[in-house]
Amino acid sequence: MGVVALLTISLAAPASAADEQLAPLADPARVAPFPESFTAGDEVLAGVDTHDHGGYSVDAASGRLTIYVVGGRRADSAKRIVQQAALASTANVARSALFEQVRYSAAELARIERDEVWQFSASENLGVVATRLDYRLNKVVVSLDVLTGDARRALRVRFGDAVAVRQEPIGRIYATRYNDPAPHYGGARILLRAPGGGAANACTSGYPATYRLTGVMVTAGHCAALGFAELRTAVTNGALQGEDNCQTVGGCDRQPFGTVWRTGLTTFASVADAQSNPAGLDMALITTQASPKLYVAGDTTSVADIVSFPGASRNIAGTNVCHSGATTVGSCGYTVGSGQVTRVFSVSQGGVTRFGRALVWEALRTSGTGTACPGDSGAPIYQPFGAGVSILGSLTGSAGTAVGNCTAGFIFTYWGSAPAVWPGFLPTITS
Repeated sequence: MGVVALLTISLAAPASAADEQLAPLADPARVAPFPESFTAGDEVLAGVDTHDHGGYSVDAASGRLTIYVVGGRRADSAKRIVQQAALASTANVARSALFEQVRYSAAELARIERDEVWQFSASENLGVVATRLDYRLNKVVVSLDVLTGDARRALRVRFGDAVAVRQEPIGRIYATRYNDPAPHYGGARILLRAPGGGAANACTSGYPATYRLTGVMVTAGHCAALGFAELRTAVTNGALQGEDNCQTVGGCDRQPFGTVWRTGLTTFASVADAQSNPAGLDMALITTQASPKLYVAGDTTSVADIVSFPGASRNIAGTNVCHSGATTVGSCGYTVGSGQVTRVFSVSQGGVTRFGRALVWEALRTSGTGTACPGDSGAPIYQPFGAGVSILGSLTGSAGTAVGNCTAGFIFTYWGSAPAVWPGFLPTITS
């Protein structure tokens, strides 16, 4: 039987009176490439009431698992329940886990992160652009587009020491291979226009799926977002000017691709409206003839079969992934962050900018030199699996360090978020 250590969080050095009036600053986000540790943490806490624990964290360097137990009157019973669950696990990383006592439960932090911070930001005009749970800090990390003392003070007064802050710009959405006849593959360039023609939103096809017994191709919802005067529903395959010998301003339409049937993202005129309304699903469904294949990262012609996808409720933190965007031709070397992030982002179409909010995952570059760029929106997010690939989702927008007009990371919508909006939705794989 493994030995379970119980630690308590040490107190920080005393802060000045002025500092204590402000929400503290959070360190930059880190990713931990140890999916087995995240799986073990999920298994240990699966049957534990979220009011009894404060989540878990995985050390980015060693993969060591730390599980957090709520203090106060529930401390003794909570500690006993969680320790028993850890010792019952067959995973060595769980049986050797560290334990720390914290103030806020996972339930409390989730309520603050998913709803209360956003409503408060909308009412106080704080400029919140993202929220994420940081169980290691036992806080909700709130990202502000402009880091001001007034905003930090307001968050401190409202939420006490349950929040920390960092500065982060509003996510830039990539709403910008080239001759992909039916049945269509994921990773192809698609151009979305209004039924009457006009300027196109340039995006990337994601992966095939079925919904209501209808075959569809997934792309990003903001490629055909609700809220604009025109809904871009007519989809063609082709190339942008400068891509694949296309010299036409506005892009070259080479063949019909399909029609936008469903879109899960509504945009709003202001950041405050996006904050105060429910988060959307940054996915759109295109009715088309599609094949369970995708163009793999690295060139314009190589394809792979889609042979698998994770369970809808699986925790994909720590997974190493690739994207196959049509602008960059895709790249690998990204690691999924420790949890989902609620993000506000801007969407521009026809000279008009509006704002949306969605629940996404972040993937940051941990090896190589790959980037994600405008026009990669909707691209399949996948990992090699046997002789093919396992599909995780579709690319949404920018994340990580800026590299020119691109970024060394991206945010993406996990496929498992879709069934809550579109019951019965399921990716299509090779039979």
